[in-house]
Amino acid sequence: MTPPAALSDLRQRIAAADAELESQFWAGADIDALVRSRAAFFDRFIDDLWHAIPWPADAASKLALFAVGGYGRGELHPHSDIDLLILVDADPAEFRSGIESFVQNLWDLKLDIGHSVRTVEQCHDEAKDDIELLRLRGRSHRHPRRAARHVACNPAAVALPSVACGRRRSGAAEQSEKVNA
Repeated sequence: MTPPAALSDLRQRIAAADAELESQFWAGADIDALVRSRAAFFDRFIDDLWHAIPWPADAASKLALFAVGGYGRGELHPHSDIDLLILVDADPAEFRSGIESFVQNLWDLKLDIGHSVRTVEQCHDEAKDDIELLRLRGRSHRHPRRAARHVACNPAAVALPSVACGRRRSGAAEQSEKVNA
């Protein structure tokens, strides 16, 4: 759990970014650029929180954090939830304490998060199920859960399922300079 003083600093960091984006909004900035900038800010912010966790030594080769849903597409509107996938190439119980601390920090910051913890095998199985659902429903467009991009740790170190957890980066990175970290 993050100490109260640190939580206050982190909340101020979020408030400053929100204020900057609001100022840009009222100045007539492009809305698409603003939602990408907000996603980019939270990419850096969440990455910082992730790396503040005292993970076991082998975590970098067995864990990866992905943005999914709208956030995974690099679109984060004000008051939108932040959907995260914690992908584990091991028994998740090995990393339970760190995962709990990370999620608790997000909750303590009053962020509206959705999260899941999946093994690589579970992700493969879910991808197979999703493909079958898409075929059964006759949909030709991409399922929203397909939108996933790497936020923290080394995605190459984890045997990522290519269908369920793509590595496509959104335009969020290009917008990162517009919002103070």
